Amino acid sequence: MADEAKTPRKAVITKTIVRKLNTAKYETMDVSASISQEVEWNNITELLEKSENIGKLVLRDYQGFEAEALEELNLNSSHSSKNDGATKPFSKDDFDGL
Repeated sequence: MADEAKTPRKAVITKTIVRKLNTAKYETMDVSASISQEVEWNNITELLEKSENIGKLVLRDYQGFEAEALEELNLNSSHSSKNDGATKPFSKDDFDGL
């Protein structure tokens, strides 16, 4: 029985990245990338390696898509990485400040 080959297990790995970008005052854009892949694995180490590789793939896909979307809409990448004044933190003098 120990000589029998183990049947590989199957799993579906899904990785998603979603980011909300402030593009202008009171305007946001959601950018997302998602990958779902069925994989076969024989041990947990192999499953974790495959999951990590799918994570790297979705990250690369997301980065390319975000750059392409910002370029196509004539927005620069600063919208995605810093607060350019489009939104500001609440102060206690704001109407709805908590």
